[in-house]
Amino acid sequence: MEEKLGRARYVRRLFDSIAFRYDLANFVITAGRISGWRRRLLREVDLQNAGIVLDLATGTGDLALAIARRSPQARVVGVDLSLEMLRRGREKLKRAGLDSQVSFIIADVTALPFRDGVADGAVNAFMLRHIVPLPGAFTEFRRVLRPGGKLGCLELTQPTRPVFRQVYRLLFRYVTPLLGGLVSGDFEAFRYLPRSLGPYPGAPELSLLLRNAGYDDVRCRLLAGGIVAVHVGEKPRAGGL
Repeated sequence: MEEKLGRARYVRRLFDSIAFRYDLANFVITAGRISGWRRRLLREVDLQNAGIVLDLATGTGDLALAIARRSPQARVVGVDLSLEMLRRGREKLKRAGLDSQVSFIIADVTALPFRDGVADGAVNAFMLRHIVPLPGAFTEFRRVLRPGGKLGCLELTQPTRPVFRQVYRLLFRYVTPLLGGLVSGDFEAFRYLPRSLGPYPGAPELSLLLRNAGYDDVRCRLLAGGIVAVHVGEKPRAGGL
């Protein structure tokens, strides 16, 4: 419990500190590919007919806005611990004219303030590395989904090809923190980035965690040469867990 609370406080302070340059830093360190990865997540999870969708760890709201544009009938609720990130997100909402379709709340995604079975879908992008422990979080996400509701996760992962894996590790350990630090002005925040991936499970292990947490139809799609993974799972329908 102490580890969980300590990690949550640290992550909240970290994202509060870089909120004003977060979007730019993400664009730079992903070479502009982050928007395409989000679109791929939404294609894989398929929320076209969803009524209520939760964007977990919404940050500055880019994924929530993408859901709203792709599924105009959906009511989107973005959840995040960082007040500064949500302030940036609310500014985007007003500029986009989507503040009647999207709302933000401050909450811990591992203890969501929603009743059971409220959502048709729940998605997250680059959140899972920051959560301890993952099995309990997956159980909580499943709780708020209706039977047949889908969970979609976009996250970094470890590439498996030996040479590419070594090159990626060097870039991720040294180049990415330098670029992120230069753009954001906070080098410590981006030194945390490679540390966060160290204990994080690989794509096959994450699929197994989802199955063990009670999700059906678990599937994984690797992107960008295997450095990014989209995982999708479905809450069992009537008669399941």
